[in-house]
Amino acid sequence: MPETAIGLFPDVGGGYFLPRLPGRLGLYLALTGFRLKGSDVQKAGIATHFVESEKLPSLEQDLVAMKCPSKESVANVLDSYHKKSYAARDKPFVLTENLDKINSLFSGNSVEEIIENLKCDGSSFALKQLQRGHDFYKGVRAVLIDKDLKAKWKPELLEEVTDEYIDGCFTSLGSRDLKFS
Repeated sequence: MPETAIGLFPDVGGGYFLPRLPGRLGLYLALTGFRLKGSDVQKAGIATHFVESEKLPSLEQDLVAMKCPSKESVANVLDSYHKKSYAARDKPFVLTENLDKINSLFSGNSVEEIIENLKCDGSSFALKQLQRGHDFYKGVRAVLIDKDLKAKWKPELLEEVTDEYIDGCFTSLGSRDLKFS
């Protein structure tokens, strides 16, 4: 979910599928903004199939040409293309060597506990995870505008995120609240 890299919560279903990933992988992805690409999305359990991009036009033609598509026949076509994707089979999951650490370090019951786990571990992997923060506008500037990846977060430290600060994020906008008909 690239939006987490700019300090925005994961959307487009991320709130549904991230907590359903194996172990603590979904929490790790949501908190760090780590980006899965290509076959790693399927290997993580987010996608059902992986098809190499150069084979997508052919896959599309085969799907469109189906006379009476059913769930089973579409799945068969997807399976056949997935099995032909050699890049997916030959490449190990990008996070394989860190899965044990992810499951251990991100097993805390709160973000503060996870941060404490990371600090206590002290490994290069753990210390790298401690470098993230959240602030949408600073994140947009750092990632999309200046591209320097040096956001100045506010609040700067997790300890500065008070209950009042969080309540303020959910305060009614009064007459400016979105109205649904």
